[in-house]
Amino acid sequence: MCELLGMSSNHRTTINLSLTTLAQRGENPKLHGDGWGVAFYEGNDVRLIKDSGEAKNSQWVELIKAQEIHSHDVIAHIRKSTIGEVSYRNTHPFIRELCGRVHTFAHNGTLKDIAKNALYKSTYYRPVGTTDSEYAFCLLMDRMKVIWKENDHIPSLESRMEIIKQFTDDMKKLGTLNFLYSDGETLFAHGHQRHDPITEKVEWPGLHYVQVICDRRESGFEESSKSSISLKGVNDIVTLFASVPLNEDNWRPLEEGQIMAVTKGEIKVSAS
Repeated sequence: MCELLGMSSNHRTTINLSLTTLAQRGENPKLHGDGWGVAFYEGNDVRLIKDSGEAKNSQWVELIKAQEIHSHDVIAHIRKSTIGEVSYRNTHPFIRELCGRVHTFAHNGTLKDIAKNALYKSTYYRPVGTTDSEYAFCLLMDRMKVIWKENDHIPSLESRMEIIKQFTDDMKKLGTLNFLYSDGETLFAHGHQRHDPITEKVEWPGLHYVQVICDRRESGFEESSKSSISLKGVNDIVTLFASVPLNEDNWRPLEEGQIMAVTKGEIKVSAS
């Protein structure tokens, strides 16, 4: 199944080594060989790099690692196609503009017949590709458009959470729904069930998280564990999300149906 990776940090940092760890999951093309992508937030904009090939041994991944791109919010995805052909347009993350901000979305799961369901047809945003994931993102953006009214004015977290909660309730009627979504201010994560390509079972958990708080420069996450992340500076707060734990740190599963909202590394809301 697809692999998700997300990061929210109070300081601009890099997850180059985590991307390498995630890319290694593309070693078996039968599992994760159908494309990959990563979105680094640059203020209200996004530096988006993606490709329809395998992530393992990708020169693009090596370029990202060499450049040491720093960001406060990052969403990465490695694809195993279920709906939609293997192509660049069907590669996650997907992005859309709303009120002068780039919004980003990546999904793990399968939402059956969403494109044929009139109840969930978006009215303003349209998919470029043919994945169920992008159809779902367009629907979410349609609903977000109702509360996003003006540039430089971010709706309340409560109002955004309300829309996301209704969105998750609707989408889970169609299938499995693990996703990461960022509006550039807050990173939202939703955990559900996950299809195991080895056992062929669909079961919880579908997403995990770990939060690290570094009080001193020398107590960096990279030094204290093999977490595959390097932090720069002091008083860092970093929250990471991944489909499966990337190492032996204290990763915790999101409960089935749990929504987590994280701003600059701080968990602001956690609700089911």
